[in-house]
Amino acid sequence: MTNGQIRDLCIALLHAETEDEVIELLTKHGYWDKPELWRHYGDLENNWGQGGNQQSLAEAALVEKIVNSVDARLINECLVNGVDPKGQDAPKTIREAVARFFESGTGKKLATGGLVEDWNDEKIREVAQGITLCGTGTRPVMNLTIADCGEGQTPRKIPLTIMSLSKSNKMYIPFVQGQFNQGGTGALRFCGKHNMQLVISRRNPKLLGSDPDDGDKNWGFTVVRRERPEGGRKNSILSYLAPVGVGTEHPDRKGDILSFASPSMKIFPDKESPYGRESTYGTAIKLYDYKYLGERSNIIRGRSILSRLDLLLPEIALPIRLYEFRKNAQGKYLDPGSRETSLSGLRRRLNNTTNVEEGFPIRIPFSPSGEPLFATVYAFKQAGTARDDDEEDEAETKKKKLGGLTRYRKREGVLFVRNGQTQGTLPKDFFRRDTMKLKTIADDLLVFVECDQMGDENREDLFMPSRDRLTENDFKVELIEVLEQTLRNDDTLRQLRNQRQKEMMSDKLKDDKPLADKLQNLIKSSPNLTALLQLGQRITAPFNANPTGTQEEKPFKGEVYPTFFKAKGTSYGEPHKRDCPINYRMRLTFETDARDDYFSRRIEAGKFSIIWIDKTGAEHKVSIVGPNLRSGSASVMVTLPEGVNVGDILSMVAVTEDSRATFKNKIEVNVRPWAEHHKGGGTKKKDKNPDNKKGDERERPRQLSTPKMDPVYRDRWEKFKFDEYTAMKMDTEYDEADNEISVFRINMDNTPLLNEIKQRRLNDENARNQFMYGNVLVGLALLLQDKDKGEPGADAPPQEKVEDRIYAMCRALAPFMLSLTTLGQEDLSDGEQIDGLEAATG
Repeated sequence: MTNGQIRDLCIALLHAETEDEVIELLTKHGYWDKPELWRHYGDLENNWGQGGNQQSLAEAALVEKIVNSVDARLINECLVNGVDPKGQDAPKTIREAVARFFESGTGKKLATGGLVEDWNDEKIREVAQGITLCGTGTRPVMNLTIADCGEGQTPRKIPLTIMSLSKSNKMYIPFVQGQFNQGGTGALRFCGKHNMQLVISRRNPKLLGSDPDDGDKNWGFTVVRRERPEGGRKNSILSYLAPVGVGTEHPDRKGDILSFASPSMKIFPDKESPYGRESTYGTAIKLYDYKYLGERSNIIRGRSILSRLDLLLPEIALPIRLYEFRKNAQGKYLDPGSRETSLSGLRRRLNNTTNVEEGFPIRIPFSPSGEPLFATVYAFKQAGTARDDDEEDEAETKKKKLGGLTRYRKREGVLFVRNGQTQGTLPKDFFRRDTMKLKTIADDLLVFVECDQMGDENREDLFMPSRDRLTENDFKVELIEVLEQTLRNDDTLRQLRNQRQKEMMSDKLKDDKPLADKLQNLIKSSPNLTALLQLGQRITAPFNANPTGTQEEKPFKGEVYPTFFKAKGTSYGEPHKRDCPINYRMRLTFETDARDDYFSRRIEAGKFSIIWIDKTGAEHKVSIVGPNLRSGSASVMVTLPEGVNVGDILSMVAVTEDSRATFKNKIEVNVRPWAEHHKGGGTKKKDKNPDNKKGDERERPRQLSTPKMDPVYRDRWEKFKFDEYTAMKMDTEYDEADNEISVFRINMDNTPLLNEIKQRRLNDENARNQFMYGNVLVGLALLLQDKDKGEPGADAPPQEKVEDRIYAMCRALAPFMLSLTTLGQEDLSDGEQIDGLEAATG
């Protein structure tokens, strides 16, 4: 083949929009049916187990391709600037590389820059043209081409880089994300029937040296495919086209890839076509018939690939430009104004949205096993919240609505992020845990856990190479437990929870006392119910949305860098002595003149750690929640180290440091015996030795607080996720002292209930009230049963939540509830029957 014919084949493959077109082209040139011309991916014959066993989601696999392009751009800029990426002068972090090469950062700018979320729209559009993601084909088929102006590779280097597996290509480059040299193969599993992708690349001419080989100036290209099991072979093989020299210079499956000379190639989209902009170097990878399971009609609108990439790359190092150039059945593109947009990361989008509650996001430091992490918490306005600037007289149905998280996520609640990329997640139900006490706002929370400062050992143990799930190990358990405590004890989240509860109660308070009084009277009328339930007093105090004592606080003007940081009530140089029961977490309070954002700010933040010095003199970092710094007072929750015993005197050092100073506070902890939980002071740890409790202490009075009853009609079904057969749901709210309040939400428009009223021509109000109180009594019975059974043992099987049991039981009983509530009023002696119940005859 001539140079021109090879170039034409490459262009034809780039413009092909189906796997059949690719196969036809390769068959025409005599390549498709000759296995000897296809080289094993990574030069490993048994490569499917490694190359095909990566990400479980198509969008997560696509992220790896984009990350590789970002890495290539950063490496290119480093090399062009004459810096060895593996040398001492290379940037030490991705942020430093971005600040240095894309913001002309020097000196202090290296520490404060490098965040795309701080860029203006014009700069984002300009830089984003260097990496593009373009959708082509005929909808709903989705072909995706990722193009970048990164360093590029020579034809002879492509097998050793882009087509390699498990090589140490990037292991010693500190400012890139890719490390394992295998994530790029994850996308192949989601490519059509034959798992095909096209790779085109040319090395940046500036990086070839003064006297390059002519072949290194060329564009190289290849096609990757999957060869399925055959001829006794049990596994599939990933291979790529490498026909050059086979049978002459190289043995079978050891050839070189095709290449051609050309000063430029149209690999980037422009405003008119998917391949309209020239590039003199870089890489383009086309994924044929990509099997993304989300919204496929548009890659940049709605719950599209863009929204998923935003979530998986919440702080992307460099912006990406996305183009939608797929045709409809009539062969037409979208209108020009709808074809392109930029991917700049979810954090930037959230920082510019009106969907987030005032005062958020908040950034909270915490340290599981001494690892310095930060939780950035976004709290969203409730779904259906109207915009503040809507006209008051505008029809409710026409008002633009805010709130909700459905456009930003699927099931994710907590994202663990390193170098701007999501490494694993926890589901949104994490916030609904009973111990979190955040159920009221659970559906509206999204948390990013920043893991950039995590040590290499724990990072390797926690994150999978696929970056789509967390490993199950002891550190994960400690991490989640400390994160749970961090969110539970945050004052800002508690204020929001109380505010939401107050808003939900405001319209119902006037009706609450009559409902509760009727329930009390109903129970008193039954000796059995009175004896069993012994309901406590109705809770009448409204929720306070403000923390105690904050209304009249004087403004605190702190220092950017503290001049002192010491344990409260203790002089410098003197150890701070504390007692702590072995089953508790210890709360420490420090005094300082630092600003409230000293530990939480993203730029030049202070660092805090507590070190335990064991009896051998060895130092160990312990798990802490905080510091939570407010108006000169910093509180920290400390977990006692594993293996300590009652009577031990623990020697600890609290270390606070920044670029200006270091403060050390000695702490002596007397480990006290196991203690009962009481309000205030430290937080009780999970009791690992419940047998220490005496028999009498295990008996608890059969008493429940009067529940709050919330009749829910059809207009509020969506808010509480009701359907026509829902009977009752139980929620849990909390008062200012974090005491639990059971809330029974009864479906007053339940379909079986309404059918019964209509068919039997019942009094509407009476029937609905019977239905409501009947369901509440069922709920109380199940609550009492849950209260009596106590905590399950360590080896007990998972227990169904009482909320789920109440929901299922009431749903099942709904068609019979009116009959059940009137049975006591009926004469059911022999020969009698009532509607819906008939005695069985033998």
